[in-house]
Amino acid sequence: MRFDMTFTVTVVIALSALFSPILTAIINNQHLRKMKKLDMQENNQNSYYLHKRELLETFLVCISNSTFDSDIDSTAKLNASYYKIIPYIPNEEIEKFNQIINSINKNENKESWWEYITQNILPVIRELLSESPEGK
Repeated sequence: MRFDMTFTVTVVIALSALFSPILTAIINNQHLRKMKKLDMQENNQNSYYLHKRELLETFLVCISNSTFDSDIDSTAKLNASYYKIIPYIPNEEIEKFNQIINSINKNENKESWWEYITQNILPVIRELLSESPEGK
């Protein structure tokens, strides 16, 4: 049995014409799926960063209000904002935050609050805010 070369070439061209769009669609779908996953991860990181930033900024406003006017309302807002930022504070820094919150809640050592905040709290918050979303 002899194969005619023109018939063989015709069959190969027909099969490649049949399967080429299918393979192209499969490869494109896999690529699109990977790109969508990367896009979703980037959106999640950006959302996480923006949420953390908003909570930290709220905390700074509340701690500022509490240091100048330590009434029950401002202290309650400070405590609420503090408990919201706890998950974002590194474990080794939580004690610094606890000290100032307890001091404000008890209205103790009022003259040293601002100095303690600028030396111990603000550097931690600056570090947390300087972390870019891509770093996560």
